[in-house]
Amino acid sequence: MLAAAFILLGLAGPILAPRDPVKVDLDKRLEGPSLQFPFGTDALGRCVFSRTLYGGAISLGFSLAATLFSAILGIILGLSSSMGGRILRPIADWVMDVMLAFPSLILAVVIAGLLGPSALNTSLGLTAAGFAWWARFSRSLFIKAGQTDFVRAAISMGIPGPRVLRRYLFPQVMPSLLVAALLQAAGMVTAVSGMSYLGFGAQPPVPEWGSMLREAQLYMADYPWVMAGPGLAVTVSVGIFTAAGEALRRRFSLKPVTRW
Repeated sequence: MLAAAFILLGLAGPILAPRDPVKVDLDKRLEGPSLQFPFGTDALGRCVFSRTLYGGAISLGFSLAATLFSAILGIILGLSSSMGGRILRPIADWVMDVMLAFPSLILAVVIAGLLGPSALNTSLGLTAAGFAWWARFSRSLFIKAGQTDFVRAAISMGIPGPRVLRRYLFPQVMPSLLVAALLQAAGMVTAVSGMSYLGFGAQPPVPEWGSMLREAQLYMADYPWVMAGPGLAVTVSVGIFTAAGEALRRRFSLKPVTRW
């Protein structure tokens, strides 16, 4: 519930932001925290609090999108690798092996660099870099679930494959997939913000947590509040997703999940 509430709050940031996040006011540049500006102002006099709220929709939105689409692609590939026929299984295994041969974040940087710097291209790059992890993870889950007696009995009775998948396999693997999704979302927030910090994500003047940290680094020694807003937002996001994933893992008594 906490993770869901935080996601809704983050995505509603543009509505909740009290000020225009891109409006420049040089007369109020680098002001300290106050009731008017809870996180102070940046080098162009923009409200850091409003920019942090607005940036949450971008950072969280594209992080969740990358997590969702990489999971969907990976689960389809993992299912094909674990239960595909003579033609589909070797192809799925080959794609998985090729993608896992590349360091995921480096691959994401290369893809985003080729497509051009933007939040959308960063999300596409992270999706392409992350789906192989999901394929390997889901493949092991489907193989283990397929070895249970009631699944073998259902197959021997001639129950159609889609029905076996829907009624007997997915209920077994879904808890692990949910835990992995929460933990991967935490990693995606860090990855999206990190790539924006490197210049591959959302471009100025659009506020995004990573790009805000990059802009604030020149002033962090004398004006630390400029960095406090986006830095705290990234830290809280990662902490909430990780805590929710770990709580769900303990509830279902699952083994720890390693992030990609």
